[in-house]
Amino acid sequence: MLTQCPHCQKAIIVPEPGIHTCSRCQARIWINDPASGKEDRVLISPEALQAAGQGPSQQTESGESSRPSPLDDPFFEGEAHSRIAPWEQRKQIGWVPAFRRTWRLSTFLPSRFFHHLKTDVPAKGVVVYGWLILTLAYIAWALYRLLFMPYLVKAGGADPVLLEEQMTNLAYSVLVGAPLISMLSIVLNAVLFHAVLRLLDSARGGFGGTFRVVVYATSPMLFMLVPIFGDFVAFVWNMVASITGLARVHEIGKGRAMLVVFLPPLAFYLVLLLYAKLTGSAPAMLP
Repeated sequence: MLTQCPHCQKAIIVPEPGIHTCSRCQARIWINDPASGKEDRVLISPEALQAAGQGPSQQTESGESSRPSPLDDPFFEGEAHSRIAPWEQRKQIGWVPAFRRTWRLSTFLPSRFFHHLKTDVPAKGVVVYGWLILTLAYIAWALYRLLFMPYLVKAGGADPVLLEEQMTNLAYSVLVGAPLISMLSIVLNAVLFHAVLRLLDSARGGFGGTFRVVVYATSPMLFMLVPIFGDFVAFVWNMVASITGLARVHEIGKGRAMLVVFLPPLAFYLVLLLYAKLTGSAPAMLP
């Protein structure tokens, strides 16, 4: 992103808004999002850095420049529900910086992220963010099961031949259908969550708010790329992010938000168990 140092007034390039060190004068500066309309400012002048006995680039012992905390992100400036997510400004700040900032904020600071998130604007391209993450996550899920199939079959304790055939077919189905499954997951969850919110008379943030929560709460699902423990971490983190997001966006309690998240899958499994009891058949394995 091309901008101007507020200290030396020279043109500089920064990867994204936030705290930076000017490459010309070495001042510590704050660069705002261009869409915010706010002026950039000098945090620490080069003279002040020298007087404090600090190096101009504030390098670490390893020689790498220190990175600002996510708490310093300009996204957190302003009132509640007033900021547009970086992903929704990707045309202005670039796709990679927008994805990186959105993932970092929604994953590690979900409460603050959803508290400031603006939801009453058109959701153009918002679904692409969650679709990309879930597609990668499902592909990783399928590949790891194909790769570790012998160990999974051994741990299953059932007929190894039948179990391997079932798991292989499931893995290949998810691998091929990952893009479609990802899109359906986002849309179905958004519809179900919002239906429960309407039932509880708690949909204060509108469907746009629910949809954004579902999309941006998929950020932790990227941990599914990590073998063995990635699935569990991603699932739990996703649930926490969804509950936090719904509570913040719709201004409801955590207990009610938990009900919104857990009621649809619980209802599904109850129907499945009822069907199994009536027909005398066991429920099929679910991913």
